Amino acid sequence: MIGTRHVPIEQLLLSATGNQRGLQITRLQIDTAETHVELNGSLQPRGGYPMQLELRWLPGTTATYPLQGSVKLTGTIKELHLALNQTGPFPLTLDATLHELLSRTPRVDMTGQWRDARWPCRTARSTPAPWRAAIARRTR
Repeated sequence: MIGTRHVPIEQLLLSATGNQRGLQITRLQIDTAETHVELNGSLQPRGGYPMQLELRWLPGTTATYPLQGSVKLTGTIKELHLALNQTGPFPLTLDATLHELLSRTPRVDMTGQWRDARWPCRTARSTPAPWRAAIARRTR
């Protein structure tokens, strides 16, 4: 396949429990040379699929881009809140609420902000260039 890149997983750890109340992920950790990712939280596979999940990522030993940050997901498939906070290589925040994800007309309300964004990504600081966005689309 064109564009396919295989990334070997150096370490995979999972600690979780499941019962009639749902799935509790104490720790899911995936390490590659490029990145270190950890996930924890809970998910109930019934009703609106209530969830509270947190995902964190750090650059690996040979990371091309030093991405570092976290995202929290809370809510249900009817209304899911996403709070992203990236600290490297440039500060970025994103708050979004996704409404009616499985409907024919899902809606997203989103605000975000970043500073010092540039390509290619570098860790060197430059003069701050604040940016803010607010997007709301409503369909009826």
